[in-house]
Amino acid sequence: MRVVWHASRVIAPGLLALLVVGCSGGGSSAPTSAPVSGLASEAGRATSPAPTAEPSASVAPQVSPRPSTGWGIAPDEQATDAQLGAYTGLSSVLPGQAFDVFAGADAPTEGTVAAYRLGPYGGAGGALVAGPIPVSVPAAGAPVTDPDTRAVSAPWNATRRLDTTGWPPGFYFIQVTAAGKKTNVPFVVRSPEVTDAVVFIAGDVTWQAYNTWGGRSLYTGPGGFADRSYAVSFDRPYTSEWQIWYDYDVSAVNVLEAAGVPVAYTTVAAVAADPAALEGAAGAMSNGHDEYWPLSYRNALVTARDGGTNLAFLGANAGYWRVRMADSSRGPGRVVLGYKSATLDPLQDDPQTTARYRDEPYPLPENAVIGQLYDCFPSQGDMTIIEPGFFLFDGTGVTQDTAIPGLIGNESDRAFARPETPRPIQIPALSRAVCKGTTTYSTMTYYTTGSGAGVWASGTMNWGRAMSGPNAQFGLTEATTAFTRMVTANLARAMTSGPMARSHPARDDYALIESLPDVNNAGSGTD
Repeated sequence: MRVVWHASRVIAPGLLALLVVGCSGGGSSAPTSAPVSGLASEAGRATSPAPTAEPSASVAPQVSPRPSTGWGIAPDEQATDAQLGAYTGLSSVLPGQAFDVFAGADAPTEGTVAAYRLGPYGGAGGALVAGPIPVSVPAAGAPVTDPDTRAVSAPWNATRRLDTTGWPPGFYFIQVTAAGKKTNVPFVVRSPEVTDAVVFIAGDVTWQAYNTWGGRSLYTGPGGFADRSYAVSFDRPYTSEWQIWYDYDVSAVNVLEAAGVPVAYTTVAAVAADPAALEGAAGAMSNGHDEYWPLSYRNALVTARDGGTNLAFLGANAGYWRVRMADSSRGPGRVVLGYKSATLDPLQDDPQTTARYRDEPYPLPENAVIGQLYDCFPSQGDMTIIEPGFFLFDGTGVTQDTAIPGLIGNESDRAFARPETPRPIQIPALSRAVCKGTTTYSTMTYYTTGSGAGVWASGTMNWGRAMSGPNAQFGLTEATTAFTRMVTANLARAMTSGPMARSHPARDDYALIESLPDVNNAGSGTD
């Protein structure tokens, strides 16, 4: 759904020092110069992808990250879109694979590129892995708009190529500095091995859906929603307007790394390209705003679950929109196609037609995977605990009817008595919320499967936001933060103990779900 409340937001380094849950956790080559341009409207019309370096054949010693607060950007240092922009030629790589950094400023200037890995790091919130490396930043070229899909790209020359040999897998910021301004580009070094680990899946496809750099996204264009893009490209900077990963990815990474469990890393786009990427994982964890799913990504989650891999959904509104990936001239999977209409999409009556998953053609409602359906924006309320003995609540101190302040919102899900809803399904928290001036409910759900997998979902988008710390705008208090961090850490530990159904089979609360009003507030999904 369209999120209209967001504003420019920069996280100070000290904030993530609070994210420790109580457990300990865990050279560059010459720049390329050939211009790369062009954007395909459809996969079948894509130009040939540019070659990329393969991971190093030999195993190199790991770089030793140096704890640093330098990854943080103060509000007066944050570059606007007009001042400085940057993006990476790949949104994720395996260790040892090289990638290009593209940068452009309002005027030619000198600057630096650095790579920071995020994590607790003794309270620093991150660590310097590479750089700062001096670079020349040229004047940014004008955005290019594809006439068919309205997708915006920035066909700039590469500024610097970075070699990830020795970089540990993780969630990174590639930071570009020029003329006293900075910008962070989220980036993932994927884990080559995920066996028995909790795999954190960064939401890169959803980041692009909301990215308005160049004046367009899957939500809007110069003429509003009707003038929106039908595709969005990774070949452009992220806007400074809303840096979505601060709300939903960074906090989860820090909690997981502090939980003392094996953590592996990937992205939605990477799993979509390689659906076997989750094979053997103890758990797969969707970030707090994982709204846009290629069909192959959804299938990968289902296959992993049916093979015994536990799943978790930290937010709400996940798996709502079906999208598909296409190639750009930079390489495969660099374009996200999302017409948001089975009528407008040139690919008609196909399992990959880009409408809502719950709609025709070939409906696959999201509750079949998550356990619940997206219900409301905007929603607001406290989370109410109704099963204080639920295993993930250990150490939280909650009792019957404990209210967790502000935790429901600003989008929320709930379980419905529908044929697709998995069973047995348990409801540890059932919360009233204000939805568009009326009353609705939000549910925390946990269901178990014949494979042994357990699937947990928070039912609220504020979960990830709460893990970052108290937030007066949403009514999130220190108690809310403590609760979400503890439950998430408990979840990670339970996942790595094996298929959760074996130790914690779900109790079936379907009768409770049937007693709730069968009204879904999501509407048509066209605005």
